[in-house]
Amino acid sequence: MTDFISGKAAIARDERGHDRLKWELTKTLRIMKLGAFFLLAAAMTVSAKGLTQDKITLSLKNAPLEKVFDAIESQSGFVFIYKNETVKDKKVSIQVTNVSLADALNECLKGQALSYSIVGKSVAIKTIHKETGLAENATPNAPPLIDVKGKVLNEKGDPVEGVTVRVKGTEKFTLTDKNGEFSLITVERDAILLFTHITMEAFELQVSGQTELLIKLRTKVSSLGEVVVSVNTGYQQVSKERFVGSVSSLDSAAYSRRAGMDIISRLDGTVPGVLFDKKTASTSLDQVQIRGLSTLNSSRAPLVIVDNFPFRQDLSLLNPNDVESITVLKDAAATSIWGAQAGNGVIVITTKKGRYNQPMSVSVSSNVTIQQKPDLYYNPQISVPDFIDAETFLFSKGRYDIDLNNTSTWPVISPVVEVLAKRRAGVYTAEDSATQIDAMRSMDLRRELNKYMYRPAVLQQHYVQLNGGNNTFSYNFSAGYNRNQNNIQNSKVDDNFTLKSFTAIRPVKNLEITTSIMYIQGTNRSTTLPSLRLYPYAQLADQEGHALAIPQDRRAAYIDTVGGGRLLDWHYRPLDEVKLADKNDRSRLIQLNTSIAYRFTPWLNASLSYQYSGQSLDGSNYLGPGTYYTRNLINQYTNLAQTLPGLRNPIPVGGIMNVSHIESRSQNARAQLNFNKKLGYKHAVNALVAGEISETRGTGNTNRFYGYNKEMGTYVTTIDYVTQFPSYNNIAGSGQIPTGSTASPETYGRFVSFLGNLSYTYNDRYTIYLSARKDGSNIFGVNTNRKWKPLWSTGGSWDISKESFYDLKWMSSLRVRASYGYSGNPGNVSALPTIQYNTIPAVMTNLPAATTKDAPNPSLRWEKVQMINEAIDFSLFHNRISGSIDVFQKRSTDLIAPNPLAPATGVDVIYMNVADLEGKGFDIAVHSKNIQGAFQWQTDVSLSRSKTIIKRVFKQRYNTSEYLDYGVNASDGIMAYGMSSYKWAGLDPATGNPRGYLANKISTDYNAILNDSINNQVFNGSAVPLVFGFLKNSFSWKRFTLSANINYRLDFYFRKPAISYSDLSNSWQGNADYAARWQKSGDEQFTSVPSFIYPLNQSRDKFYQYSAINVLRGDNIRLQDLRLQYDWGSRQKKTVVKNWQVFVYVNNLNAILWRKNNSNLDPDYTGGMGFITPPAKSWTIGINANL
Repeated sequence: MTDFISGKAAIARDERGHDRLKWELTKTLRIMKLGAFFLLAAAMTVSAKGLTQDKITLSLKNAPLEKVFDAIESQSGFVFIYKNETVKDKKVSIQVTNVSLADALNECLKGQALSYSIVGKSVAIKTIHKETGLAENATPNAPPLIDVKGKVLNEKGDPVEGVTVRVKGTEKFTLTDKNGEFSLITVERDAILLFTHITMEAFELQVSGQTELLIKLRTKVSSLGEVVVSVNTGYQQVSKERFVGSVSSLDSAAYSRRAGMDIISRLDGTVPGVLFDKKTASTSLDQVQIRGLSTLNSSRAPLVIVDNFPFRQDLSLLNPNDVESITVLKDAAATSIWGAQAGNGVIVITTKKGRYNQPMSVSVSSNVTIQQKPDLYYNPQISVPDFIDAETFLFSKGRYDIDLNNTSTWPVISPVVEVLAKRRAGVYTAEDSATQIDAMRSMDLRRELNKYMYRPAVLQQHYVQLNGGNNTFSYNFSAGYNRNQNNIQNSKVDDNFTLKSFTAIRPVKNLEITTSIMYIQGTNRSTTLPSLRLYPYAQLADQEGHALAIPQDRRAAYIDTVGGGRLLDWHYRPLDEVKLADKNDRSRLIQLNTSIAYRFTPWLNASLSYQYSGQSLDGSNYLGPGTYYTRNLINQYTNLAQTLPGLRNPIPVGGIMNVSHIESRSQNARAQLNFNKKLGYKHAVNALVAGEISETRGTGNTNRFYGYNKEMGTYVTTIDYVTQFPSYNNIAGSGQIPTGSTASPETYGRFVSFLGNLSYTYNDRYTIYLSARKDGSNIFGVNTNRKWKPLWSTGGSWDISKESFYDLKWMSSLRVRASYGYSGNPGNVSALPTIQYNTIPAVMTNLPAATTKDAPNPSLRWEKVQMINEAIDFSLFHNRISGSIDVFQKRSTDLIAPNPLAPATGVDVIYMNVADLEGKGFDIAVHSKNIQGAFQWQTDVSLSRSKTIIKRVFKQRYNTSEYLDYGVNASDGIMAYGMSSYKWAGLDPATGNPRGYLANKISTDYNAILNDSINNQVFNGSAVPLVFGFLKNSFSWKRFTLSANINYRLDFYFRKPAISYSDLSNSWQGNADYAARWQKSGDEQFTSVPSFIYPLNQSRDKFYQYSAINVLRGDNIRLQDLRLQYDWGSRQKKTVVKNWQVFVYVNNLNAILWRKNNSNLDPDYTGGMGFITPPAKSWTIGINANL
């Protein structure tokens, strides 16, 4: 037996043992060094670099083969293994510079009758034997072996060099050459070929007797979401090495990790540079900020691209399971290709497609999400006993006397005040009233809501997909069903059906036709929490669970007796309202995409694309005779003095049906010419020119039918909408019957665009990029120059690590890039005069009426966003750590903002280009492979900063009070979302009054303080995080994977809720800090909560609520989610299930690991537009299987 050895010749056994010991010691030292390093840098981050990326430079003439191997070994770190006689007397001449290991080996072994195999970090050299008779290990009855050759292309049709083509289950493999071509000899007819490449997704294909193959591979992105080799801009797939812009992405694995969620929510806390403003209750795209604020009064939502065209319909309708990947375009070089619509950034969504040369496969996924009830105790509310004591105090001061004596509008009175009034009137004894009030002290509305109103929400997603193809045809068909049961008891379920098909066909050489059809139908039947303005001890149900009435709109003492039984029941029972809700909103979306592409040459192709998208929403809301809204409206217009039904009940007794229809349509067409060619060895040019046109149309109407009988479908047609009818007992004056009908005229917008870009790369190191686009729109007025907007960008990159002088072994790659350019925003107003029709006729004339909406402005022009981006891409320590650092500057000019006009003009405001913004920041993204082997540990880290300053705005803000509410609060020189507060001087020791500063002196002149200049008070800082990011760790062992995502949001402020005695009295809203209020002299040493006084002083309350004492830093780090999954794959060919995965995903953990304040409040949801309870924790359990 002949041994294989490492080295250039066979050596004696004792020398081999010595060499082995030396090698083991060297290996141990390396492990120790790596271990020490990763203990220091465990949280850092990455991409992997493959066989084709090790750079080899050789210049040898007629050199022994052993010497060549030594040179390669010293440069690559690979160890050569061969028999002595295999390389004996073999010489080679070789001249290569900065080539891959594969290229060096191919050149070295050319004509030598030798082959190589790579296992780990070893290269085995073997002799190629001519086949005579049967192949090795073959049997006489085995099927004949065949020779297979083929070509491997990427999505653009370009050849891919360095792809490993391996016969699965064997050691036989080869690599594709620079033309993407490969060949394998003596392969079994039913062999499975495995295609792998560091930059491409792995692909398997059964040969099935074919001798010539055409393989198309997909580029791949990292788990962090940073694009590895290609960027999808919505117009083209651009090589990462030649792309100079700034992008972040979620590949299929990273996207699917956050299961059970809608599409946009999966970007939250997972994409560098993307911030979600969580202090608004909205879940729309307006929450998303990409590199800060870019506009003031126009839409702040980023542009969404779905399958290469803008998607202007409701994004929540799309099935999340149909999405393959998401790319976020952030800088001018990336977004300028979308021109005047891309000022807020661009989100490119790619749905799943079919693949050529792929046997049919079936994928099935199903998951169920259970979301806990909302935490009603999160909001620090006043306790029920304290609230009742406060009502008792206010009653003793006469606060409710006016309401108690009001017999015209009969305002609502709480039960405690009713009892106190009856005791004062002698109806109740002191003992009886105390007993009743004490019984109410033990009640808690939150407990009632938890028991009778809320339930855990259950969300389901089910999905099946078929895909495959041959050399000329590929397909992908999918169907999905989502079923959502919200968290309100007795609410009906919502469901959503999706059907999607994609086909691509190559009828003749170089011609490809693709068609995609998507149909979505959704039904929304659920109801939300009924309108509740309740005292904290309200009781919703009796001991048997029957719904109880609570005061609504009018005093219970009046409702109990009014009408003497001749009116409809006028009581309001919240629990019944949910049961009686009968809403049915049906939405439909159909989208058709088709394209035809022809490749004239390997480097020139053209395409024509078209998309039609139409969405309709048909809504019906039946307010039955039992609903409070219907009963209240009928009673309000009832005239018991009349005997004729039409006069006695101008609104007929029966149900009310509200119906609506909203429709929107969009069409897009594009012609595009692509050029992608390598000119010689060192030059590469990539370019495109395109023209496109788009149109959007929308219309809608609503109608109301009174006296509606749902079973018969009948209603009363003789409703008098003109007469001013008196309300019952004149309780609400007089008024016309609400028509509930509107008709919106059709609106439309048209865009025309011409664009082109050019990328030139020299020597695979230096890249220059140019892009230009010109957009035109009909929303800008008579001045043609204003209708069109030219936008452009330029940039460049330099791959320093490919230079001959570059010799940093510890830094595998280093690339710098920069870009500069413009994108824009069309705004959402028109330069033309517009009017808006009123829903009811004019009172005096009964004729249709309208109001002016947009004043004419022929000079109105596009908003413009300028951005500079500078960046470094790097990888360290043989790609164990990799990442990027981007620094950007952004300036938005010609922003559209409202400006007041004199009332004599007939228009309140005119919209003009009068505002500018300036932003700066950075994005850092890093990935690291901390531990590899049977146990693996990977880390993704992101850190971003973005700060926007208002540089110019027409309407200035002066008073501190104008910076109190949550919002942009635009004023020259002030940061966007700036928060201010009043200087705090503590409590008055004698009275417990809150004190502030006026003219640098302690003062309690609250009205003057409220109107003081911001320059004299406190400007705290930003109300949105200026610094944010995430830390995601993934641990794998055997078939198990555990991942956890930690989010951090830093450098911002929030205002904690505080007691307002006016709100406590007028709207029953009280904060828990009431219990810590000042009550006697000396309390000011321990509390900042003012004393409870009467008469109430709203200015005093507002000063305290918005004083600096209630502003806290919001910096926090939280554990956002966890995912545990188990993967199983079968190696058996005939197994029905090829692989499957089960997982558990826990979201909204909101476990705050660190915060920069001592409160128990969640800074991400507190202090915004109203008090928002953090989303409840959810558990998602699911299974994915491939058949």
